[in-house]
Amino acid sequence: MSTVEGTCIERAVGIPRFSGEIVRNLTDRGFKIYELTGQSWDSFPKNYSHVLINPSSLQAGLYLPKHSRRTEVAINTNMDFFFLPESCNKTFDEHMAMIQELDKKISLMFPGTRVVMGSYLDYMEIVFQHENRDHTFATGWDMFSDAYDLKLTRAIGKGAGKSVAVGAYNSFGLTISDVGDDFKSEKLFVVPLIIPSNGK
Repeated sequence: MSTVEGTCIERAVGIPRFSGEIVRNLTDRGFKIYELTGQSWDSFPKNYSHVLINPSSLQAGLYLPKHSRRTEVAINTNMDFFFLPESCNKTFDEHMAMIQELDKKISLMFPGTRVVMGSYLDYMEIVFQHENRDHTFATGWDMFSDAYDLKLTRAIGKGAGKSVAVGAYNSFGLTISDVGDDFKSEKLFVVPLIIPSNGK
């Protein structure tokens, strides 16, 4: 393990990473860099001091995939850009089409990167890291909280062609719920993840 400059957070070894230039370009545009480290559902504490898991979501451990990705990931935590604009009231296929269109633009802006829809475990790990690293719980700026209008992101949840919603972080905790591919809602958006081209 190595440490991230200016923090006491340990860096995972052997995961795909952005180049230094890409990191600078992304951070200059408001993105934050996180590390996904292949965590399983069981590896997340369900009563973490800053992140609670809604008890109704505890069956999510049965979902696929069984681990988060292992790669660096960039996400824009600015509330105006966190959720992909105009991505509410869309089906799974429509969300994937939006991700693919965004991927074409981002790969031109930041060569050596691509855009993906995360799995529910990817978003969970980002939330845990965000709250632990940035200590935002006390300020009310928690990801997916009321500061973010209690919106959710669609996520890969049960394998090919199946999706899960993650978000609506309220007093009961972070919600992970099974939704159908054709399900639409004004609260269900998609949060794009930027990863290195060799990230999985």
